[in-house]
Order: sequence, then C-alpha cells, then structure tokens
Amino acid sequence: MTDVAVAASPGRPVSGRHESGGWEARSMEVPEIRYAPTPAGAIAWQITGPDDAPPLVFVPPLAQHIEMMWEKAAFWRPITRLRTRVRMVQFDKLGTGLSDPVEQPHDLGERVDQVVAG
Repeated sequence: MTDVAVAASPGRPVSGRHESGGWEARSMEVPEIRYAPTPAGAIAWQITGPDDAPPLVFVPPLAQHIEMMWEKAAFWRPITRLRTRVRMVQFDKLGTGLSDPVEQPHDLGERVDQVVAG
C-alpha cells in the first residue's frame, strides 16, 4: 500500500491509499486560514477541533507553511489525531509561510506576542 498526497482544498480529499485492488480516498476538512494583525505584520493561523475541547497551541520550532503542510501525510496525520481531543491552533511565524515577511528575526518576547495575537 502506498500513500499518495494530493492538493489540499477545503472539504476535498487530501490523501489516499493505492492498493492493487483500487483506490481509497479519505476526505477531511482543511481548516480555514485566518490572519491576525500585529504591529510587525499579519500572522497566518488555523484552528481545528471541537469548540468545547481544551486549547493546544502548536508553536513550530523552525519554519512552517500551514497551507502546504496539509499536502504531506507526515504533517497532517498527527494533527487529525490530536484534533479529536483538543482545539488545536497552529500558525506560521512572522517571516515564514503565509505570514508577512520580516527584515530580522524576532526575539522570544516578540514570538510570545505572535502566539497571543493568533
């Protein structure tokens, strides 16, 4: 069985498995990308999971692109498991992914402000 990734679009299949017996596509809802304004620029973010679940903010360690990550099963599989138990918030840090570019890296305090803004 081979994993095959396809383009991520809201409500469309984002992966499937190909077996000698045929093709099985799984549909999942890709969360809407939103933008939070900050003094340094707009931050792209997504939220997924039950409204009444405890929140979990995923702070990416390096660079991330929240739109492209839905195209790779290695990235979205853990999120789909987590979002059954928590309300997961993830974002692209300023200067990465869909968030606004920055001229220089931000310090820890500025990164915390980005998390709060989302």
